[in-house]
Amino acid sequence: MTFDKTFNLTDVHVTAAVCKNVALLNSRTMEDPGFFGAFFLYGNSDFRVFAQFFQQIALEFAESPNPVLGSDEEEAMRNAMAFAFPDAGILTRNRHLRGICVNYLTDKIGVPHGPKIRLLSTIFGANGLVHSTGDVVFETRLEIAYREMHKTAPEFISYFETHVLGKIRDNLAASQLSHLTDISWPWTNNLAESLNHVLKQTTNWRKLTLPALVETLNDLVHSQSKEIERSLIGRGDLMLQEQFLRFRMTTDAW
Repeated sequence: MTFDKTFNLTDVHVTAAVCKNVALLNSRTMEDPGFFGAFFLYGNSDFRVFAQFFQQIALEFAESPNPVLGSDEEEAMRNAMAFAFPDAGILTRNRHLRGICVNYLTDKIGVPHGPKIRLLSTIFGANGLVHSTGDVVFETRLEIAYREMHKTAPEFISYFETHVLGKIRDNLAASQLSHLTDISWPWTNNLAESLNHVLKQTTNWRKLTLPALVETLNDLVHSQSKEIERSLIGRGDLMLQEQFLRFRMTTDAW
């Protein structure tokens, strides 16, 4: 389940919970379709506000396996996730981590292009730290990355350890959870970004009044329910996964 803040929809902030519906398959893409979950509308982006939201979601998962949550948002949101789901995996998109590293190396330190690319490749390259498949591989690649940092940009080490390394470790830990067989690694936040775009298209890229936005979000959720109903009778772009075909009905029975 991923979370992505959507800007400029109304005068308050809007964050949507997004997940894949593993009971369905999109007949055009042959992938699990993305669905909106809970919408959170709020004023202040602080820990207490986010904690209330995630604790409410945690109640719904009380008897379920620990979920994996993903977001690129501010620390307050991530800390609230960890507070409400102390045993859950919390992911950060590698593209986001690479972006903040590039910005620091370029703008704060001024590392030349060639050495910067070599350093980044030890972390984010095909054989880099983020693509580690286990603890031993991770430790080995971390040593390689540190050697390159000491050689290229020793000033970067403190920033890397404070803002990046812990999140990469969290990603690795989440990838090793036994019940996450349907997630591809490294994880991306493409699903949330895609549905974020759907949300903006639905509002016609305009800022709505709060009542109008609430009505729009309600309509979106109801449209998802209709697509599920269509899949049960073999209509529409979505179809039931094989293990759920027992729920298929004829139009007459429906």
